[in-house]
Amino acid sequence: MNYLTIETSQNVEIEHKIAGIGDRIAAQLIDYLIYFAYILILIWIASTFDLFANSTFAFVILLIPMFIYPLVMEIVYDGQTLGKMLLKIKVVRLDGMPVSISNYLIRWLFVITDIRLFSGIIAVITIAVNGKGQRWGDMAAGTTVVSLRNKVSLDDTILYEMPQNYQLKFPEVAALDISDIETIREVQKHVNKNGGNTESVQIAYKAKKALESKMGISSQMKASDFFKTILRDYNFYNNQIDLNR
Repeated sequence: MNYLTIETSQNVEIEHKIAGIGDRIAAQLIDYLIYFAYILILIWIASTFDLFANSTFAFVILLIPMFIYPLVMEIVYDGQTLGKMLLKIKVVRLDGMPVSISNYLIRWLFVITDIRLFSGIIAVITIAVNGKGQRWGDMAAGTTVVSLRNKVSLDDTILYEMPQNYQLKFPEVAALDISDIETIREVQKHVNKNGGNTESVQIAYKAKKALESKMGISSQMKASDFFKTILRDYNFYNNQIDLNR
C-alpha cells in the first residue's frame, strides 16, 4: 500500500494511505448497483402506472439523477459516494486545501474517458503507474483518493487519564471530526520533534486559530494547553454519544 504526504492549510504534513485500486473498483461497483436499482424502480413505476408511455423524453429526464449522482454525492458528502463511504475512501486535494466544487466537476467530466471507455481500463492503468493514486480526472483536478482506514482512532486521542466527573470545557468540539484530531496530533508531534522552535510555534498558532474558527470560539489558552483540552473534550463528548445510543 502506497502512502502520500499532504500538507494541510496549517502547514502540517499528514501521511495518507492511497486508496487501493481494488477498493476504488469495489466502490464503483457498489455505485453501479445503485444505478441499476434506480433504473429498475423507474421501469417498475413506468410499467405499473403506465407512465412515460407517450413521453420518452420524460423518461430520459428522470435518468439524469443517475448521471449526476457521483458529482452531487461527492460535493454534499465531502468527497464520498455511497460506495466510497462503505469502502472508507474519499477524494482529497493534493495541496491539502478543501476540495472545491470545480475540483469535483473536473473529476466528474473525466469519468467518460477514465471509466466509461474501455470499461475503466484506462483509469486502472493510470492509477497503477501514476504513483499518487490518480486517474486522468484526478490529475486534471489536483486530487486523489485516500483510504480512511487505520487513521487516528478515538482511543488515540486519550493523552491523559480522564478525571472523574469531567466537565466539557468546549462543547463546540461537536463541530470537529477525526481529521481535526489527526491534525492536532501531527502538530503536537511536530512541536515535540523540533523542540518548540519558532517555526513549530507558528504552526501550532495557525492550527489553534483554524480550530477556533471552525468551532466558532476564541480562547486565551496557550496552543499546547488548548490542544490537550480539545483532545480530552473530543474524547469525552464522543464517549457520551456512544453511551447514549
